[in-house]
Amino acid sequence: MSSGPPKHEMQYFPNMTSALPSESAEFRRVLWTGLYSQVVLMTVPVGGDIGDEVHTVDQALTFTSGVGKATINGKDQDVKAGDLMVVPAGTQHQFVNTGPTPLILYTIYSPAEHNPQTVHKTKEEGDEEEENGKDEAPDWSRKSKAENEKAGLVFRCHLALTVSQAVRVFNVSRQNQVKQSERMWEGREEDEALACQLVTRREGIGFTYDRQTVTKRDSSLI
Repeated sequence: MSSGPPKHEMQYFPNMTSALPSESAEFRRVLWTGLYSQVVLMTVPVGGDIGDEVHTVDQALTFTSGVGKATINGKDQDVKAGDLMVVPAGTQHQFVNTGPTPLILYTIYSPAEHNPQTVHKTKEEGDEEEENGKDEAPDWSRKSKAENEKAGLVFRCHLALTVSQAVRVFNVSRQNQVKQSERMWEGREEDEALACQLVTRREGIGFTYDRQTVTKRDSSLI
């Protein structure tokens, strides 16, 4: 598993609500870490708990197997497979397995909370690494959008680019670094979304765009 910023490609995790009970084992396993979020799989053993804690990041937990009790800022709530719980940053929370089988869930942190390569077989192992500073989110996962755009990790394509001008961008965009990201081009607005998609699909830079006005004629060129 890479410890650096993610590539601009799909991350697919099938059967997240049906296969987890039979395939999960570790207390915590990081599945994916992005620039602004992180996906983590957790298995809380019978009689176990996640730990009473407070994070500086937002957290959304989806339960896939078992039953438990959530305590959020002093308020209790029973949880079960199929439930979603959101814990805002800075909020006390604890989750206890109250059932006869493991309590399994996947959680999304925003931004990341753990090291991208983290795998904890037990809660005790996780607590020890946290206390020793071995399970820290990487610096690149805590950057602002503006910092990531400046570094060429993402690019906001909101200019009116023609198809030919998009190819020009592609030709100077090597190794996911947009060297001409600040240049202004003139072109037809109806080509804007097409231009962004052309560069995205050919180079995988991670463009976003404000208008989606690809015409049937334009779509045939993608």
